[in-house]
Amino acid sequence: MDYAIEFSKARKEIFDRYLDSNVLPIDAITSAEDVEGLNEGDKKLLEALRATDALLDEDVRDALPYFIDYVIERVLLIDISVDSEAEAHRVFVTMNDRGLRLGPIDLLKGQILSKITSSQDNHSCHQSWIEMVNKLKAIDPEEDSLFFRHLFRAKWANTIRGKSKGDAAGDFDVIGDAYHRWFEEHSDRLGLINSDEFVRFARDDLKKFSDIYSFIRKSEEGINEGFEWLHYNAVRRYGFQPMVLLASVDVGDTTTVWRKKISLAARLIDLILTTRTIEGRVNNYDNLKDISFQLAKDMRGKSLADLEIYVRDEWKKYFPSVSALSNIKYARSDRSDMLYILSRVAEFLESNLNLTNKVGFSGYWQRDKDGKTFDIEHLLREVFDDDNLPDDHGFAGERDYKDARNSIGALVLLPRSRNRSLQDQPYRKKLGVYATENVLAQSLTENFFQNNPTVSAWVAEQEIHQFSPVLDFKKADIAGRGELYTSIARRIWDVPC
Repeated sequence: MDYAIEFSKARKEIFDRYLDSNVLPIDAITSAEDVEGLNEGDKKLLEALRATDALLDEDVRDALPYFIDYVIERVLLIDISVDSEAEAHRVFVTMNDRGLRLGPIDLLKGQILSKITSSQDNHSCHQSWIEMVNKLKAIDPEEDSLFFRHLFRAKWANTIRGKSKGDAAGDFDVIGDAYHRWFEEHSDRLGLINSDEFVRFARDDLKKFSDIYSFIRKSEEGINEGFEWLHYNAVRRYGFQPMVLLASVDVGDTTTVWRKKISLAARLIDLILTTRTIEGRVNNYDNLKDISFQLAKDMRGKSLADLEIYVRDEWKKYFPSVSALSNIKYARSDRSDMLYILSRVAEFLESNLNLTNKVGFSGYWQRDKDGKTFDIEHLLREVFDDDNLPDDHGFAGERDYKDARNSIGALVLLPRSRNRSLQDQPYRKKLGVYATENVLAQSLTENFFQNNPTVSAWVAEQEIHQFSPVLDFKKADIAGRGELYTSIARRIWDVPC
């Protein structure tokens, strides 16, 4: 059997099996599902064939010859002949960019391929496009469109809508709404003028950038050694990270170079988000949009050496705020921000002290572990009670006590089930439980230092302050514990280059 159009090997095998008159349609579909190398389009085709076969009852099947007559006699088919594949893609875009049936990704593909005059190049670029899109869709069904939004904003967008009412949309905004239209109007900005340049872009540049993008997405999902900061930023729901990181790389970068670049850029993002938390600023989409877009433009086109200089200069602007970490209050901060900082402090101590009972950042942060999920534990009781405080507790009164109780220095992390079982007990009665818990709670007890003789040497070497057991919590101990967390934070967010 021959076909009037060219198929992929897998698609041809599907039709060969389905059109085999010796096999029932339902059996043919089942057989076609075993074809190797099926892409998303192939799978959708099989779904449609299966659904159609299931929907046709016997009466409809008997009437099919009449329907065929109707199609032949009454339906008008228009044949549009073109001289090349490029012209075919141009017709495709022109005919279909008039409604909502096709998505921007299909129209973008048509725009790019319509500029490639060589049939051989057109075919190879089309194959490269399909492979790229399938890999992106394996991450998420909408990942192909997200990739192009991030890429166009990262590398070539120059403007963004102003803050005044009625300000016109900028490149950033138009790309978010219709990136295929923005590309059509600004392809010259990408250096795409002739057919050869479109071939290079479709076959080489997009593959390189999509591979880097896939690496970014994978690193966001979990701890990837050397690229932990991508995960840290992702769990804080920082959606602009792929844009900023793509801006920092160039298509000619070696793997070693682009990996160093995205690591540096991600660490700077982590510092910025953390200092905003310390300063009491909210890290949401609207507040971070302009900052992130400016970061992308600043990093764009920089060599690794220039990026290192840029990161060091930016670090000087933000790092001083880390010294104010002890001022963070539980009641005033987003709980997730407080959990994040305490998780990073705990992970740092576990790693540097080589503890055997490590929880790890993901363990502290993960929210779907039922009773094993970690919560923020207040070391002091909710009610100000002189009878359960040392005589020299240092609190001026109830108001002073409640304010100090919510300071980060009076907080640790505990598994939810343990946190709730302790309820509102006095600090001294909880010390026995703390001794068997994670490093933040354990380090309040004498046993921790007795069982880890290398701790004192490490503390002295790192110049970590106030790292010692606390037998009875006073106001001065809250300040001391806050200073401890701040000392560790300075190590965590120290300049990386």
